Amino acid sequence: MDKARKKRLILAIDDEEDVLLTIKDFLHDEGFDVLTAADGAEGLELYTKHHPDLILVDLMMPKMGGFEFMQRLNFHPAFKKTPTIMLTAHGQTDNIFAAQNCRATDFLIKPFNFSDLLDVIYRNT
Repeated sequence: MDKARKKRLILAIDDEEDVLLTIKDFLHDEGFDVLTAADGAEGLELYTKHHPDLILVDLMMPKMGGFEFMQRLNFHPAFKKTPTIMLTAHGQTDNIFAAQNCRATDFLIKPFNFSDLLDVIYRNT
């Protein structure tokens, strides 16, 4: 049985609704359960309530961006075991190092194709 068939729960956080819905639809079609949040604050609430198996979080968002989301999640003991993939259109080296310092397990630069998204999910689950 491949990993997608295990119905892993993914939390996707992005302020661009069309990106979020596209990710959700694609991952659902691949056999994943997906929760979505429009910003880091909503993502924190969903994480606390559902404890997903993996998190996809956009770097730049209003209210609470990906870095602040990661910093706040670092206070949750269970979070240390949750793979977290940062998504961003800003792939500068400084952002990659900052994501690693926030305990991101991987980094995916937008725009990305969905085979790359699946690869990074499988690599981290």
